[in-house]
Amino acid sequence: MSDKIQKDFPESELYDWLNGTGSSVAAGTPTLIAAHGWGIPVNTIANGDRGTMILQGDSGLLAADTSTAFTDGQTLYWDGTKLVTTAQGTPPIGSSVGAKLQATATHTVKLNRRGRIFTKRVTGSAAAGLAIDTGWGVVITGPFSVVSRTSAGVLRTISSITSGTGGNAGKITVTTSAGAADDTHDVIIHEG
Repeated sequence: MSDKIQKDFPESELYDWLNGTGSSVAAGTPTLIAAHGWGIPVNTIANGDRGTMILQGDSGLLAADTSTAFTDGQTLYWDGTKLVTTAQGTPPIGSSVGAKLQATATHTVKLNRRGRIFTKRVTGSAAAGLAIDTGWGVVITGPFSVVSRTSAGVLRTISSITSGTGGNAGKITVTTSAGAADDTHDVIIHEG
């Protein structure tokens, strides 16, 4: 992470995120990472590229619902275009930083990240299944995802992802529809 990014977001936790959404994610656009956890990209991140996400701390100004006032500390949600006070079928994005008058079109939220994020990159063919050892030694029950790509950066189609049990506890096995020895697989696990 650059010194400038850390200076601009001093109380934020930053994360090197791999965009596997299928499209570019614009700078400043709240993005749901795995099943629970929001991030705000510092710069636009093209599909298949890595970029810095703010995971914890103040978001900076985001578009906000102009039909509702917010109170300090109020739980807020992201509806895909703006901050709102009603649940959207996704985890809350965070809590209101200060109060907002009804007509105000932007507002800052303190991001509501739950638990730590673990990432690991491995290389190899997953056509017949590839066991990725997290080193945790326990069954992975929290939300996790895997992004598999060819050496040219083309996304692989994932046939299955399973979390190991028993003697395979702490391992995640990914199977892709095709594979090569130089494919990369990024595992993202949200803890807590």
